[in-house]
Amino acid sequence: MLKLYFFVVLFISISSLYSQESKSNSEVDKIIKRLKEYEKKFDNYERQIKDLKEEVKNLRERVSEVEEDKKVEELREEVEDLIEETESEVIRENTLGLLNSYLGTDFVNISGYYSFVFWQDDKSSSPSRFRAHELTFFFQKQLHKFNLFAEIAFENAPSFDAEDGEVHGSGEIFVEQAWLEYLYDPLFNVRVGLMLTPEARNLHHYPTTTYSIYSPVHTTKIFPREFVGISAYGDTEYLLSESFGVGYILYISNGESLDKGKTDSNENKVFGGKLILHLPLFNFLEQFDIAANFSYGKTEDKDRDLLWNIEVILEIKNFFLHIEYAQGRRYFHDKTLGLRENYGGFLEMAYTFWDKYSIYGRGEIFDPDRRALDHSKRILFGLRYKPISEISIKGEFFYEWHRDSSEENFSGFAVSIVALL
Repeated sequence: MLKLYFFVVLFISISSLYSQESKSNSEVDKIIKRLKEYEKKFDNYERQIKDLKEEVKNLRERVSEVEEDKKVEELREEVEDLIEETESEVIRENTLGLLNSYLGTDFVNISGYYSFVFWQDDKSSSPSRFRAHELTFFFQKQLHKFNLFAEIAFENAPSFDAEDGEVHGSGEIFVEQAWLEYLYDPLFNVRVGLMLTPEARNLHHYPTTTYSIYSPVHTTKIFPREFVGISAYGDTEYLLSESFGVGYILYISNGESLDKGKTDSNENKVFGGKLILHLPLFNFLEQFDIAANFSYGKTEDKDRDLLWNIEVILEIKNFFLHIEYAQGRRYFHDKTLGLRENYGGFLEMAYTFWDKYSIYGRGEIFDPDRRALDHSKRILFGLRYKPISEISIKGEFFYEWHRDSSEENFSGFAVSIVALL
């Protein structure tokens, strides 16, 4: 009888294992079948791309033979239709691209830039100098709907050594940004970490994208350069109508302190934000944005800081205009100190011609404290040349003067070359 039970149990176990193996094989067969289906789809895409390339080649040959404007217009419409077909049939249905968008990739995206500058001015105690300005790296990783970003900067060729327990060196190495965000919707996303304050010029200060070599004088002297905290943001160009959009950023952060990445100087937090209006383009503008930033917080001495600014960015074909005015007020807890008010602003214009050349000019002002009646002004104009999209060569002349007679007025010029990694 025991032998009979033994054989029954053995038979059931073998049947179960066989069933699991069959089920596993069935799942594998399904995956293989699905992969073959995707392989067929991608083969079809390759054939479509090949056919489209052949059509483009034929169209180009026809363009070289066309002399009448009417035929040129017909060919232009055919090319536009071809581009739309390419996007809809190949790019938008590219399964691999969708998987990368939603599931991320197995590697970290690394990019960055290098900036080298020569500076010459006529200050009495300021020699001409070469400057290994910046070597900056960007690291980005998509993790499903999470996005991780970090920016590490090496300024002025940093070099350090230690002797007798003390560290000596020159240059700087620092983390400029490091944050993790959750991408929920174009109108609502959440980001935590070390972030740049959302002034337009502060966000877009990279020499690969700016016209001038250096930022305006007041930048980072009224609003802080960065903050550590949490922010929510969203943006759409079509919220109010087809030609009227809105963007916003709201954040709460630690106050200014020497160790703001680790702790706060007091229990009070800084509250700030930005509102962006994408105004109608009227069929001839490329960009027309008006924005306002604000920030409010208290120091450890219970002084209250209120900061705000207004920004206007306008782009018409090859013409670019950027205007900003910023103001900061500190209301001292000690009433005998009164009110400290600083302000600054600039107007920058640029015109691009022959695609690779841009001439630009900027006027700016900064007053660190209106009570002292001391302000500095600077004007500059220059030329930017981009032989290829990854290289930017700039040269500019400038003149800076001060109301305070103890400060030396000076003029000079600077030349830089920037490479995008």
